[in-house]
Amino acid sequence: MDRPDRQVRSDLWNAVLRVAVRHANLLRPPAFEELAEAMASTSPLRALGLLVPESDGESQLRALWPADACPSLSTGGRVTVSRHFQEQVFVAGQLSLSDDHDQGNELERTAAANGFLSHLALPVRGHAAAGEPRAIIGALVVAYGERGAASRAPVELLLDITDALGEGLERNLDEEEQQKRLVQAERLAMLGTLAGGVAHEINNPAAFITLGIGLLERTLHGRDVRMEGKSATIVKDLLLDLRASTQRIVAIGDDLRSFTKYSSNDLSRRVPVDVGRSIETALSLTRGQIVDRAQLELRLLEVPAVLMAEGRLAQVVVNLLINATQAIPKGGPKQGPHRHVVTVETRSDGQTVEIEVSDTGAPIPAEKMSRLWEPLSTVRSSETGSGLGLFVSRQIVERAGGTIRVESPAFSGGLSSEPHGSRFVIVLPVEESDAAPAEVAVAKPRHATRIKLLIVEDEAPLARALADHLRRFHAVTLASNGEEALALLAEGRSYDVVMCDLRMPGMSGEAFYAHLATSKPELLQGLIFMTGVGFGDNVERFLRDSGRPLLEKPFTAEQALKVIDEVHAKRGA
Repeated sequence: MDRPDRQVRSDLWNAVLRVAVRHANLLRPPAFEELAEAMASTSPLRALGLLVPESDGESQLRALWPADACPSLSTGGRVTVSRHFQEQVFVAGQLSLSDDHDQGNELERTAAANGFLSHLALPVRGHAAAGEPRAIIGALVVAYGERGAASRAPVELLLDITDALGEGLERNLDEEEQQKRLVQAERLAMLGTLAGGVAHEINNPAAFITLGIGLLERTLHGRDVRMEGKSATIVKDLLLDLRASTQRIVAIGDDLRSFTKYSSNDLSRRVPVDVGRSIETALSLTRGQIVDRAQLELRLLEVPAVLMAEGRLAQVVVNLLINATQAIPKGGPKQGPHRHVVTVETRSDGQTVEIEVSDTGAPIPAEKMSRLWEPLSTVRSSETGSGLGLFVSRQIVERAGGTIRVESPAFSGGLSSEPHGSRFVIVLPVEESDAAPAEVAVAKPRHATRIKLLIVEDEAPLARALADHLRRFHAVTLASNGEEALALLAEGRSYDVVMCDLRMPGMSGEAFYAHLATSKPELLQGLIFMTGVGFGDNVERFLRDSGRPLLEKPFTAEQALKVIDEVHAKRGA
C-alpha cells in the first residue's frame, strides 16, 4: 500500500487521540460516532462498522456510523459474511482489502449499493493470557466513497484504533456475558422449583392411574365378570400397556425429582449408586435433544455400583450429554456415513468404573480448554449454557473420590478431514461392598388386623382410588385437608393409623403434625406421610426428626398395606 501523506496521518492520529482522551470505552455512545467523524474529517471515509462473529456465517453488527449509512442494516442486527471473509479476517487474522465487493458478503453488497466503493476490514483482537495468542473477537470494516481509497488507508493507525476498540469490545462482551449468565442462573433456579412442581403434578395423577389399573384388574377378575377369548386377550394386553406407560411417566417424574431432592450440601452423604440406572435417567432427560441432531450409540457393560451422593451421577451425565449435543449442528443426516454420533460407554476393571461420553461434533475451542473447569466458563455460547455445568460436575465427581478428564479434538478422519469431536471420561472408585445397590422388596402384607384408617389427601380421585383398595382390609375415612382431619378428631373419632399428604393447600403435612403433637400426641406414632414431589433440606430434616415413614407417590396398594401393617404393629408393641 502507498503510504499516506505524513500530515494526513498526523491529523488523523490527533483526531483519534482527542476522542480517546474523552472516552474510556470507544464503543459506548457517542464515542464511536465521534471516532468515525474524526476519521472522516481527514479521509474519504463514508462508513464505519464493527462486526462480531457468531455462528453459521453470521455476524452481529455491534456499531455502525452513520446510523443510516445502510437502510437495511442496524446496530445489533445480524449480517451474513462470506466464507472467504470469515477465514481471512476472523480465522487467519489478516486484512481484507477490496475495491470489487465480495458478493457473498451482505454487508459489502449493501455498502456497494449505497455508494461505498472500496473497503478495508481489519481484525479486532482481545487480550490474551501469558504465552497465548490474542483471540480475534471482531472486525472493523472501513468503507470509502472513492474506488481505491482502501488501498491508500493508513493501516498502522487503523490497527492502533482496532486495539483501542478491542479493549472496549472485550469489556462489553464480558459484561454482556456476565449478565446472560446471571439471567441463566436465575432461570436454572426457577427451573429447579418448577421441576419439583412438575414432579408433583406428574406423580399425583400417576398414583391415581396406578391404583386405578389395579382396581380395574380386580374388578375384571370378579365373579360377576365373564370375559373370554379375544376380548379377554385384548383387555389383558391393554392393561399391561397402560401399566407400562404409567411406569414410564413415573420414571420421568423420578428423574426430575432426583435433580431437586438434594442440595449441594448433600454431596458428602454418599450411598451405593447404580451406574446403569443413573445413565438411563440421564438419557431419559436428554434423548429428545440428542436424536434431533445425532445417532445415539450405547456400549454399556454391567459395572459395579459406585459410592456417591444420590442423583448426582445422573446430573453429571446429563451435563456431558448436553455438551455433546450442543457441539453438533442441527439439520445434519441422522443415518449414513456422514451422520454425527453421541456415544455413551461404561467399563470396569473391578477397582474403578469408567463412564465415557463422546461426540463427533465441533471440538472445544483451544482458547477455552485451559478454563474449561472454571465457574462461568462456557464450552459453547453463553446463550446455551450457564457456565456452571462442567464446574459443578467436576466438584461432584471429585467429592466422590473420582476424576474427570477431557480430550478435544478426540478424533481424526472419518466424518471430517479435520480433527473433531470431544471425549469426556469419568473415573469413579467401586463401592467397597460387593453387594449391589439394594432393591426395594415389597413383602406381602399380613393384613391380620382390621384397623381404623384416616386418609388425609387433597387429590380427590387419588383418595377415592386408595380408599377403594384399602377398604378390603380396613375401615377407611377420607379427609380432603388437614383442617377437616383435625375436625374429625375433635369430634372424638379415633383412628389407629393416619395417612397424610405432605404437600396440600392450606395446612401442610408438617403443620398437621404440629397440631397433633399438641392435641393428639398419642396418634403421632400412627402417622404415615405421603408425597409426590422431591423435597428440600427443611422437609427432609422434619422427616428425620419426626421419624415417620414416607410413601413416595406413586405407590401400589400392596406397598401402602405393608407400611400400614408395620406402623400399626409398632404402635401396638
